[in-house]
Amino acid sequence: MSQHNKAKILIVDDHPENLHALREVISPLKAEIISALSGQEALALMVQHEFAAVLLDVQMPEMDGFETATLMQNNKSTRGVPIIFVTAINKEQKHIFKGYQTGAVDYIFKPFDPDILLCKLQVFINLYNIRVDYSRLQEELMKARNLESLGLVAGGIAHDFNNLLFVIMGSVDMAQEEFSRFGYSSKLLDEAMNACKKASDLTNKLIVFSKGGHLEKVSVSLPEIIESIGRELYNGSGIEFTLKSASDLWPVKGDRFQLEQVFANILKNGKEALGSRGKMVVRIENYTNEADSALTLAKGPYLKITFTDDGPGIAPDIFHKIFDPYFSTKDMSANKGLGLGLALCHSIVARHDGLLTVDSVSGAGASFTIYLLAEQTAADRANN
Repeated sequence: MSQHNKAKILIVDDHPENLHALREVISPLKAEIISALSGQEALALMVQHEFAAVLLDVQMPEMDGFETATLMQNNKSTRGVPIIFVTAINKEQKHIFKGYQTGAVDYIFKPFDPDILLCKLQVFINLYNIRVDYSRLQEELMKARNLESLGLVAGGIAHDFNNLLFVIMGSVDMAQEEFSRFGYSSKLLDEAMNACKKASDLTNKLIVFSKGGHLEKVSVSLPEIIESIGRELYNGSGIEFTLKSASDLWPVKGDRFQLEQVFANILKNGKEALGSRGKMVVRIENYTNEADSALTLAKGPYLKITFTDDGPGIAPDIFHKIFDPYFSTKDMSANKGLGLGLALCHSIVARHDGLLTVDSVSGAGASFTIYLLAEQTAADRANN
């Protein structure tokens, strides 16, 4: 789970024309370039943004590059950001040594070769992206461990609670029969039975979430299932629903009922996010995960299902919580949801040896992607 943002490069020089020239040189990089005209401005920007690297002019008034670099390295939140000094003077060893002492990782002397600068910066961008991916994987691993621990507790409680519910439902059912024998009906008993059925449904979800439910795996047609759910949910809603499916999809086996819950949950969330207008596009395609992939998936063939809407997206402050059990942005008192939806989806997909991820930029929509393991032999034949 991640929000994709470009790596950022900070360029610092007290001459606007130099900043413009540097920006032109490094513009081919896939990075967001932010500039500062002084050391003070650079320090303020360092606190506001996370940078992959800093290009720092040595000769600046008031606060030179050495002092700026020292202050950057002394700040816990900005320490460790790679600093490349850019200078036209002081090629003597003692000045270069001073730069390295203050935290620089490299020097670029003017006039410099643009290709060399681009190569150096690309290395730091790659390292930054690796760090981001590693942090994301660590976060997902920790979340998976937390979900597993919670699942064990939830599963035990759910089984015990289900046993109690059967006793209560049996008693209510007997009471209803007694009332009907004498030609009476009881609204309160009917409401009690409905509440018991809802509670039973919830405990069954908890059992699935805790990995205690049995998977009834059969061959499933994902386009057929998603098309049916999508048309039913979005018909007459004012939202444009589109399904784009490859014609040569590899076969998949899964628990149809549980997969329907996953797709319905995601499509329902998209509908609620969009309101009465917008687009929901679902794409289904074959995908081969390689051993060096950043995804926490085993190497092999998968079906990739992507649900993309053009709604408001997910706010950054709640992005990392959306797969947490019982986290919900809905009004719980209005019975709009019990908050198990996405956590349940995450658990079901994991039990199918798959992966559920989300990408979102606040204000620019959200994209949920599911990877489901394809049947190995059929996929192998297709690859060969």
